[in-house]
Amino acid sequence: MRKIFQACGVLAAAMSISAIAEAADPSELGKSLTPFGAIKAGNADGSIPAWDGGITKPPAGYKPGQHYVDPYGGDKPLFTITAENADKYKDKLGEGTLAKLKAYPTFKVVVYPSHRSFSSPQYIYDAAIENAKKAHLSQDGQTAEDNTTTIPFPLAANGAEVMLNHIMRWRGTQEKSHTMTTAVTESGEYTEQKIDLKIIFPYDAPGERNKINDYFYAETVAPARTAGDITLVHEFIDPIVEPRLAWTYNPGQRRVRRAPEVEYDNPISTYDSLATTDDFDMFNGALDRYDWKLVGKKEMYVPLQRLLVAGSEISIRRPSQAAAPQCRYPALGIASRLCGRGDAEGFGAACLCQARILCRRGQLVRADGRSLRRSQSAVADRYELHDQLLRRADHRVGRGGV
Repeated sequence: MRKIFQACGVLAAAMSISAIAEAADPSELGKSLTPFGAIKAGNADGSIPAWDGGITKPPAGYKPGQHYVDPYGGDKPLFTITAENADKYKDKLGEGTLAKLKAYPTFKVVVYPSHRSFSSPQYIYDAAIENAKKAHLSQDGQTAEDNTTTIPFPLAANGAEVMLNHIMRWRGTQEKSHTMTTAVTESGEYTEQKIDLKIIFPYDAPGERNKINDYFYAETVAPARTAGDITLVHEFIDPIVEPRLAWTYNPGQRRVRRAPEVEYDNPISTYDSLATTDDFDMFNGALDRYDWKLVGKKEMYVPLQRLLVAGSEISIRRPSQAAAPQCRYPALGIASRLCGRGDAEGFGAACLCQARILCRRGQLVRADGRSLRRSQSAVADRYELHDQLLRRADHRVGRGGV
């Protein structure tokens, strides 16, 4: 049966639906609203500050090549939520966070002051505002049309538009990252999965709309039994008209094979099959197996600051040795709720499940905390990585029976 999920880790994103009820006038984008449609002003009690353009230059002390410097390292916790006082804050916590507080006595939520640090290049802001004037859903409601670059719907009016904003958000034009994921069993045993990722986002480059959303290349580094496995994906803007193309390479078989299973809710083998393909990036792929509906908006505590997790000083230990590193929770964030229903095919019998996702001011956030991924990523300008990725894909994947 397909899992129930609700959000908690954070993605850099360009989606916002916090302004839906307040305004639907594109002329307010960049004025009372941010270019992505969020309310520019802070909330009444000041716990959510106004957006002033975000961080537009490296923090003091940062040097290229090192881990990111925490621009808010001097912040002190406002308070801590534990299982003992969770009821006091339950109206501002996700269901998954409440479940974790109940299930794990040592788990806690440390709440810090909120910051609105997101920023993007001016051409992305301009494109978002232009998209608000002319972009619309396709006739089948599965993709956006007449949009160019970044989110198509700054003033999203329904669940499908919000999810397309997430999928098509600005993330730079490329990413290179080294990730480690640990799938922990109830007994505390785990295996570290280390994967090198290279992703190119043609859609986010300046210029006309590109039909390719991203080129995705993942190579397993560890454990030894799966090291050398490679997955290559070409993801199109309209996954219904042009379905995803995927290939896998297995060093033991020395064969490249088409991989139609790399989509929807098929398990990801490199995550010990404890996650599904559409789990990656919180959600990816076509929307056609879901009916998305916006069901409300509220202020919530959600994990945001992951620099402590991404730093090189973090190591994974047995649960009995040390507690997992904590993400920082901002004081408050606007979260709009989406509710999706999907047909879980491929498990013997069709079954319906409830899926909840929170969209926080341009971010999908996840509250079940089922995976802890540590990454070091650097986004470069334009296509410096492009030739390297395609050459390697040609050498390791493109040969031998595509």
